[in-house]
Amino acid sequence: IKGIPAVSYAVTDQLSVGMGAHINVALFSTDLALGQPGFPETQGDGRLEIAYGIGGQVGAMYKINRQWAVGASLTSPQVFTDFGRYEDIIPNFKLPPEMRIGVAYRPTDKLLLALDYKWIGWTQIDLFDKLPSEGGFGWRDQHTVGAGVQYDWNQALTMRAGVNYGRTPLRDNVVFANALAPVVYETHLALGGEYRFDKKTSLSFSLVRTLRNAQTDNGTGDLFSQLGSGTRIGYNGWDADIQWSLRF
Repeated sequence: IKGIPAVSYAVTDQLSVGMGAHINVALFSTDLALGQPGFPETQGDGRLEIAYGIGGQVGAMYKINRQWAVGASLTSPQVFTDFGRYEDIIPNFKLPPEMRIGVAYRPTDKLLLALDYKWIGWTQIDLFDKLPSEGGFGWRDQHTVGAGVQYDWNQALTMRAGVNYGRTPLRDNVVFANALAPVVYETHLALGGEYRFDKKTSLSFSLVRTLRNAQTDNGTGDLFSQLGSGTRIGYNGWDADIQWSLRF
C-alpha cells in the first residue's frame, strides 16, 4: 500500500518543479522453507507481519513551446522497518531507486501524446542484487518504456489510455529461488481519466491490466534450481487507483 503526498510549484510559465514523500505499508506472510541445509521453515511460520517504509521523489517539467514539453524525476531508495520474524528471509528490505525521463507532444488543443522511459535500479539494493546462494534474489535492473494518449472530452472530463513494457527483472537461472516473488509480468495496459469539479478540485481514476506472462526454470540454473526438477512462475492482475487533487 503506497501513498504519495506531493506538492508542485510553477517557477515560471515554462518551468515547474515538484517533490513528494513515498509512504509505504507492506504486509507479508509465508511458510516458505529457507535455502539452508535441511530446508528449515522460516521463523515467521505463516504469521502476518507489517513493515513501514518511506522515501522521497523530486521532479521537473519544462514546456519548450505550445506543443512540446519534457520532464524528469528521481525517486530515492525507500527504507523499511524490519519484517519481524521474517528477517531470516528478507533482511534489510528496501525498494530501489528510480529515474524517469519523458516527452509530451500536443498536436491539437484536445489531444496529448506522451512517451516515457523509466529505469529501476534493483542492483542498487543488496537484497535484490545478491544471488540466491548469497541470500538475495539475483535480479537485474529494469528498463521500461511507456506510451500514452490523453483526450480532453470537454472542459470537465479528460480521458487517458496507455501501454507499458519492461522486461522482467528475473533471470531464468534464479526462477526457482524467486517463486516467492512472481515479478514476471512485463506488459501493462491502462485506461483512466480525470473529472474537474472546478479549477482547484479534481478526481482522477485509472484501471491497469497486467497481461499474463510466465517464466520457467528447467532445473539447470543456480544451486537451488538444480535441487528440483524445474519451476514455472506466472502472473496476471488488475490494479485500480483513485486520486483526489487540490490546487492552491
